[in-house]
Amino acid sequence: STELNAYSNHPYFRAATSSTPVTTATTTVASQNTSNYTFTNSNNTACTFTFPSNFYTQNLEFRRFEYRSSTFTTSKPPPSGSNFIGRVYDFEFHATNTLALVTTVSSPVQIVCTYNDADVSGFDESTVRPYRRGLSDASWSLISGSTLDTSANTITFSTASFSSFSLIGSPPSSSPSPSPSSGGGGGGGGFVTSATKVLLRGRAYPSANITVFRDGATAATPKADLSGN
Repeated sequence: STELNAYSNHPYFRAATSSTPVTTATTTVASQNTSNYTFTNSNNTACTFTFPSNFYTQNLEFRRFEYRSSTFTTSKPPPSGSNFIGRVYDFEFHATNTLALVTTVSSPVQIVCTYNDADVSGFDESTVRPYRRGLSDASWSLISGSTLDTSANTITFSTASFSSFSLIGSPPSSSPSPSPSSGGGGGGGGFVTSATKVLLRGRAYPSANITVFRDGATAATPKADLSGN
């Protein structure tokens, strides 16, 4: 477990002057008992936390801060080629007696977050994953082992480290345009070869044999009629 005696460095106080949260909430979590806590965002999505028994050595004060995704776009941008899905958050624990910031607990906490259909419009929903970013981290880290339910619009994951959190997804990959058909079997497309006709004009001896050459080879041997045609 890690405690930082730096309550003044809490993300809320750093952000309050320029990026005030949309909503905030605080609750006390009893460490010796299994408990659940759900908070609802301003856009009617929600996150539910399941705290296992003895997840820490003492009771903790849990604080959550909800932000619009644009709040993190500049200060904590998503990975290249992807973007935030729905709201972004700061999830923090504090010791109830000293208010010391607790960044890591003894046992992982399960979190279930929901998102709206509008949040994944223009994205490949199957790519949505949870990410975490610590106070001193330079980039977002994927939280492995998550479960995505695209029917219920939920994502479930577990973590023992707490700081900034977000759901991140990618737009659909573009498909190359199909190349034109070059012929072959099947309906449609291809080339059609037409027969070539040669028209001979002139006079010949009646009933004479005529030889027609093409590329130095005999192509036909017609015979003139009785009139020499």
